[in-house]
Amino acid sequence: MKFYFIPALLVSVAIANSTAAHARDLTVATWNLGWHLSQAEAKTWIKECGQSFALNQATGIFEPSTTGQTKPGWELRWGRNAKIKWDIAKKPPCDVFQSNFKIVPVTESAYQKRAQQISEFIRSNVDADIMAFQEVSGETAVREVLPNSGADYEVCSFDTFKVQRLAIAWKRSLGSSTDCVVEKSLSLPQLDPTDQVRPGLSVTLQIDGKPLRIMTVHLKSSCVSPLEDRGKLDGAGDA
Repeated sequence: MKFYFIPALLVSVAIANSTAAHARDLTVATWNLGWHLSQAEAKTWIKECGQSFALNQATGIFEPSTTGQTKPGWELRWGRNAKIKWDIAKKPPCDVFQSNFKIVPVTESAYQKRAQQISEFIRSNVDADIMAFQEVSGETAVREVLPNSGADYEVCSFDTFKVQRLAIAWKRSLGSSTDCVVEKSLSLPQLDPTDQVRPGLSVTLQIDGKPLRIMTVHLKSSCVSPLEDRGKLDGAGDA
């Protein structure tokens, strides 16, 4: 299996030091890892995607089954309106990895290789002071792709909301954070849970005695829309 990576967005930030005549340069990176799970979570996901599903003629929904005309999850038709007994709030759909628009069944060894490749890419090409991640399942998933298993980093993340979560990692040499806050208001909590969007995540670091607040967000699908569409989301409703 081949994996291709889009380089993380890097930003240089200058932090003024009131007690010195120079500023400290910090590098901040942000990277969406795409439904990234920890190895333990991936093992369960791979097993469930490989299980047999059969169409329930009464409901029109594909359900786990060992009888009738079955096919593994890797061969089902996924998508926003997929009729499959599957909670994508808790686990990725089985069509995450594709080649020539065909689903690539994932193995444990391939997923381990993916993590190793990401870790090597970060070590060799990113090596940022602060990294904000999107679409990660939590702290463990992030530490597994950081160089040296994240031993040189602090990580702020959470395990609530849906599986496409956020995390912020920073080098231990920068010091500890004074907070790690899930910005719940961004999820529109007044809506029904099925209609809520993703929260934000922020962390405050004390750099040379000055606070530096970092926040990462993961926009809802289609939030980036053409100007001629008048800022509509998913083709309906104003942004």
